[in-house]
Amino acid sequence: MGLLTNNYKEWRRLISEIGFAGSSWEVVDSALIDEGGSTRRWLYDTSYNQLSYVNQQRTFDSSLSIQVGSGITAPTISDYALANKITSGSIGSFQRAYSTENGKLRIRMTFKYSAPSNSDITIKEIGLFKEMLYGTSTSNLANYLFARHVLQTPVTVPANASALITFDIVEE
Repeated sequence: MGLLTNNYKEWRRLISEIGFAGSSWEVVDSALIDEGGSTRRWLYDTSYNQLSYVNQQRTFDSSLSIQVGSGITAPTISDYALANKITSGSIGSFQRAYSTENGKLRIRMTFKYSAPSNSDITIKEIGLFKEMLYGTSTSNLANYLFARHVLQTPVTVPANASALITFDIVEE
């Protein structure tokens, strides 16, 4: 099961504190750390109400991505990047399903990973990232790790083949 990071918790705190403010952008002081290790001030679109569940889910859904890696260190809430990101291959057919369990958010993630044609790839860790604006410009984008999962059993994807991988993230 994936472990939600401080980035996710900080994002949830921020959207619960910011309400509808008309059609504008606002720079918010935050403790969000991008995957390069830099702390960023979040540039936030206040043009719709973040407090409703539907809009929180819409905000969460936008700009999500999956990355895979070969790291084996146990996930911690202070993680901001994968331990060892795999840059070859491709990720597609990314799907997610939401449910609530005892008042906690559960996200089931399913994605297809395709290995490159020249080598087998062994996946040992998975990261859920969200791309968000930062600073004072709407062209500044950074990726933030929201959840990290280390597989109990690594998945080896043969060269030129694909694997369908499913994992769960549960809010603490």
